[in-house]
This record gives sequence, C-alpha cells and structure tokens, in this order.
Amino acid sequence: MNKKLLAIVLAASSLSAVSVMAGVDGGQLNIGGFVTAGTCVTTINGGGKDVTVMLQTAQIADVPAMSKTAAGGFPEDINIKVDCATGNATAQNAVMSFSSMYHNSNQGTLSNDGSVQDPAGNVDIALHHVNNTGALNLVEVNNPSNQITEAFDTTTHVANFHLKASYVKSDANATVTSGHVKTNSTYTLTYN
Repeated sequence: MNKKLLAIVLAASSLSAVSVMAGVDGGQLNIGGFVTAGTCVTTINGGGKDVTVMLQTAQIADVPAMSKTAAGGFPEDINIKVDCATGNATAQNAVMSFSSMYHNSNQGTLSNDGSVQDPAGNVDIALHHVNNTGALNLVEVNNPSNQITEAFDTTTHVANFHLKASYVKSDANATVTSGHVKTNSTYTLTYN
C-alpha cells in the first residue's frame, strides 16, 4: 500500500511540475543609458539631456521623399542648449554628431524600429540642422564626418543647436504603409 501511495504521490507531483512549467512565460527587458564626464550642462527643449520627441500623426500622403535641405512631414523643433559656463569655459566650440543602430545608411536618416507593434513601412525620421541663417541641412546619422559645430557665446559660454525631426520615406520610390514609428539616436558632444 505504501508503494502504491508513493507511486500516486510521485505521479501527482510530476503532473504539478508539468503544469507549472507549462505556465512559464518571459519577456525582454531593455536597459540603456550613457555615461559622460559631465563637463557641461546639456538640456533639450528646456528639459533634461534625454527626451522623447513626438511628431504629430501624419497621413501616408504627408510623408515625402527625403531632401537634404528641407524638412519632411510634420517637423518638430529640437533645441539643444550646451552650457559650459561652469564646466569648460575655455572651449570655443561645441561639436555634435549622431549615431544609432536604427540608421538608413543609404540616406543618413533614422530607420523605423521594425520590432514595434504594427510598424509603419518605409518611413524614416530625418534630422536637419537649422543654421544661423535658417537654412536646413540633413544631419547624416552614423557619418563621423557629418558633424555640427556651434560656437560658444564668449560671455555666457552657451552654444545652441537647433534641429528639426520629420517624417520622410526610407527611399524616394518607396511606398509608405501606415503604422507606428519609433526610433532613437545618441548624440555626442566634444569641445574645442
């Protein structure tokens, strides 16, 4: 009888172990950050140094081919202020570059993250630098020779970078499809 009871208990415990294993689930944890020497204080659009920029919802027809000298659909301003008054007051210029794992190397734009739920097809985000005359120039992501230089004000030791982010096609002949758009980029500042 003890052997039968032991066999029943072992069988029941193995079934409960199987049912527990059948309920195992998992997911993905994304962790990111950036470590800096912190010589100057950087703020974006009056906030912190890391921000989310949301573009307005666009219709497919609102997404044009990329232009190196004009913003695409529904551009949003990005103003980056670099204040070196207390950190690096001897620097004359701030030099900025952009990099991302989501980049379209054919045109220098930021590619859409295809892993988001229901991603838009053939939609990139273009970053354009707005120079002091108001002219726009494409910021080519992941191109080390494409850097933006802004002079520090000699009194305040502040440099300001003005950018626009906008929707563009991933290729001039691409057919855009509706969906979510998400991308990111790291900016790096050096001083000279």
